[in-house]
Amino acid sequence: CCYVGSDYETGGATAAALLELITQGQGHVGIITGVDELMGHRLRQHGFEQRLLECPGLPIVAYGCANDDTQLAYLQTRRMLAECPQIDAIFVVAAGAGAVCEGIIAQGREKSVRVVAYDDVPSTRAMVQRGIIRGVVCQQPAEQGYRAVRAAFDMLLSGAMNHRSSIIMENQIKIKENLISSPPEADL
Repeated sequence: CCYVGSDYETGGATAAALLELITQGQGHVGIITGVDELMGHRLRQHGFEQRLLECPGLPIVAYGCANDDTQLAYLQTRRMLAECPQIDAIFVVAAGAGAVCEGIIAQGREKSVRVVAYDDVPSTRAMVQRGIIRGVVCQQPAEQGYRAVRAAFDMLLSGAMNHRSSIIMENQIKIKENLISSPPEADL
């Protein structure tokens, strides 16, 4: 009846713009991808890559596929940093941001690699607190759930279909100063 959720491509573009601000438009980017079969992950990555084309000082120099597996995210991060030591920024498309940061720490690069990731979850918060993750794009999962249930309730109550074909959540940017002091998003 209607879509309630994120605009994934805009979320990816938002992450790229955030990385551009954090790096002042200069650096070498590695991307840890999610699950290639998931449309949301593909759209995030596409939005990120397209927006980064506007910033020639931030070339993408390496990819690692984590498939939403934390151990794989850790190993792929270590591999990327060993093979491409010029990487000083990493975009985490999906889950595993904490493991990516552990890989950065294991390579002794905690002070030199800046990370942009998704979702306000405990592992992400911990790495924001440590200063490795510099910014997080949040999708408001609790609000998504509420709005979906509310739309279904309204349709059942009135018998009418929702006139809007989609309800899109705003992509929110959180940094250390507003992430640590706010309650976490609902567990996903």
